Amino acid sequence: MDPRGPANPREREANRDAPECLLATLPSETDAGDRRSSAPPRLQGDRVRKELVMSRLFKGRVETPTIGRFEIVRPIGAGAMGVVYEARDPKLGRRVALKVLQSTETERSPRARARMLREAQAMAHVAHPNIVTVHDAGEVEGQVFLAMELVRGITLEHWMEAPDQRARPWREVVRVFVDAGRGLAAAHAAGIVHRDFK
Repeated sequence: MDPRGPANPREREANRDAPECLLATLPSETDAGDRRSSAPPRLQGDRVRKELVMSRLFKGRVETPTIGRFEIVRPIGAGAMGVVYEARDPKLGRRVALKVLQSTETERSPRARARMLREAQAMAHVAHPNIVTVHDAGEVEGQVFLAMELVRGITLEHWMEAPDQRARPWREVVRVFVDAGRGLAAAHAAGIVHRDFK
């Protein structure tokens, strides 16, 4: 077997995605049993990915993956800068959304780390019902993280793509976008420009 992996690009892609595909088939430990996402996001690094799969396969016999003090429950989203996990904060006894900076060499730059920590500091100064609350931020073993309020539900993108979207009353659509706009306006008033509204 070639130590560099398969020569076929499709086979390499399949091998890379195998942990996420396996993880999607395993039971998840969540408060509400939320299983809306059929395609799991790309996970943060091999360590967390492998530990999540192992903890689901061998429940109770393998430690839950952690980033700092946060116990990873499941991946819930991914963006250009990082991956977001549902996590448990055992210190405060609550669930959080844990955003972790992508661990590619490019994103490990001091500039990317500083940007994410600035984002956390800026968000921590904004209190608004349409903006998630920041609970903590830091860096553990080279991984920059942002612990935020966990909001249950679906993304605006999924809401817009829902099959019943065409049947929604126009007032409901306007209300959702006005609420989102109010959150953006509060961020702008605090000097924050949101470049990834979704």
